[in-house]
Amino acid sequence: MRKLNLLLSFILGLALLFSGCAAKKVEPKPENFLTLADLSGRVNLKEDSPGVRVIRIKAKAFIKRNDIRAAKAKAMEIAGAQAVDEMVRELLADEDYNNKFADIEQYLSKNIQKYIVKSEVNDEKKIFGGRYYGIDSAHKVDRQKVLVALQKDLKLINNSASSLVVVITSK
Repeated sequence: MRKLNLLLSFILGLALLFSGCAAKKVEPKPENFLTLADLSGRVNLKEDSPGVRVIRIKAKAFIKRNDIRAAKAKAMEIAGAQAVDEMVRELLADEDYNNKFADIEQYLSKNIQKYIVKSEVNDEKKIFGGRYYGIDSAHKVDRQKVLVALQKDLKLINNSASSLVVVITSK
């Protein structure tokens, strides 16, 4: 029993010695560890008509197999979906949006580019220690097309003229 205790304490001591002598983990420098908040750029898109709204979105995508092009495309796809979702949130009451979220998400995700007039990337960088690719983008979203989708296809907005005026002018 005494030999077993001696052997265990010796092994434990060696383990502590080796763990204490291990190389220190290198922390990333603050200038190399960027986040979405560090992305900023100037928006060139203009709201040239009342039926169009420019929505600014920051999005990120995981870089798989060092393929930055695919990560940028995925981040743009995510940002486009978020921009259309933001427009839907403006047009619908919170309660209606929450109750029909699954239906809205399923319908709009089928053809997200139908509602986006134009997109631009204002800034793009590797973020979170180079593991993610982040973009700061602006999307011109067609309010009328989103409104028609919510009205006719999803039937979430009453078709009477009085309620439409409130929806269009309220936000």
